[in-house]
Amino acid sequence: MNHTNRKDLIDELRVLAGIAQEREKEEDVATLLKQFEEWKRKFSDDIDLENIISATHDIIDKNRWKEYIRDNEFIVIRALYKTIITEEDMSPELYSSLKPKIDAVKKVLGR
Repeated sequence: MNHTNRKDLIDELRVLAGIAQEREKEEDVATLLKQFEEWKRKFSDDIDLENIISATHDIIDKNRWKEYIRDNEFIVIRALYKTIITEEDMSPELYSSLKPKIDAVKKVLGR
C-alpha cells in the first residue's frame, strides 16, 4: 500500500468514526424521547424534567465518551460489529484492510 492510499484510508477511518458517533447519538436521542413519552404518560405534570435531562445527559455523555476515546480503527470495527455502520458505508479497500480484525472480533464475540 503506498503512502497516498494509506493516508486516504486513515482519513476515511476518521470520517467513519465521526459518522458512527453521530448515528449512536441519534439512537440515544430517540431512546431518550421514547423514555420522556413514557415518563410523561406516567407522571404528567409532576415530572422533574430538568433532573431527568441532566441525569440522562450525564449517563449518555460519560458512556459515549468512553467509547470514542479509542483510535478510529477500533471505533469503526466496533461500529461495524454493532451494525452502526455497514460494509457499504466504506470503500472496498478499507473494508478489505479491516476484514481480518473484524473477523477476529466476530470470532471472539460471536456472530
